[in-house]
Amino acid sequence: MPRSPALVSALPPHHALAAGRMARCEGGPRPDQPVIHDHSGIALYLSGTTRLWMGLDYTLTRGDLVLIPEGMPHCTRDASRGELIGVMLCTACMRAPWSEPLRDALQAVRDGGAAARRLDEPALAAVEALAAALEDELAHPRPGRDLMIDGLMSQLVAWIVRAAPRAADPDGAEAPCPPLVADALAYIERHAPRAISLSDVARAVHRSPAHLAAQMKQHTGRTVVEWITHSRMALARQLLLSSEEGVESIAARLGFASPSHFHRTFRRLHQLSPGAWRAAHRGGSTLEL
Repeated sequence: MPRSPALVSALPPHHALAAGRMARCEGGPRPDQPVIHDHSGIALYLSGTTRLWMGLDYTLTRGDLVLIPEGMPHCTRDASRGELIGVMLCTACMRAPWSEPLRDALQAVRDGGAAARRLDEPALAAVEALAAALEDELAHPRPGRDLMIDGLMSQLVAWIVRAAPRAADPDGAEAPCPPLVADALAYIERHAPRAISLSDVARAVHRSPAHLAAQMKQHTGRTVVEWITHSRMALARQLLLSSEEGVESIAARLGFASPSHFHRTFRRLHQLSPGAWRAAHRGGSTLEL
């Protein structure tokens, strides 16, 4: 499998969480290279058969649940016609009580643990119902929405923790995301609100900045600075949407050297100033994770 992944994002930039059913089409395209997401994902397979590579090969059928960490290269090698439910999350935005067990489960996959878990029929029915309720809450904001979503996500994560890990296929193993890259991504996710740099991340993983930079670019297709900026901007968007905090205060909270630096970075990535972006998206879907 080639080592130059392409970035594919399925999470709208002003959302911290999304859920929905997805179709798997027989004879679909087979990528020549792995992809990465700038968000984490949970995929519950309802029908059909899919061969997924994520360091190891997995043949997935009804009842398989797969954890896909942010920045983890993976590739669908083959898929028959079928359906799955996907839950996409902004990993840096996760702050709710269920965040730590989910973050630990995702990190275990990065570290080479099993990406797939097996649900029996009662558990599958429960998780499918939770995902459907989550999709409905996200699509139709109502009073108590954040409390309801927090409860649904808590139950979903509990089922993930309870589910038995599923063995990979005996053949087709390749090196998973290297521990160095996995540790660097985890450090960035947990420390994004601070003013961290390439040197800080390199120091945390006990490698030189040059070595870390090369490894991160090779295995994720993004630089360390790009991952840091991505996490900080994700947090900035959630603060702009879910709080009344001023732009200058948000810039200081996220460790930017000055409000003007925050403005420049935000405008470069979103084509709008933070204030204009807040006004344009304030009526949309917001969520505290």
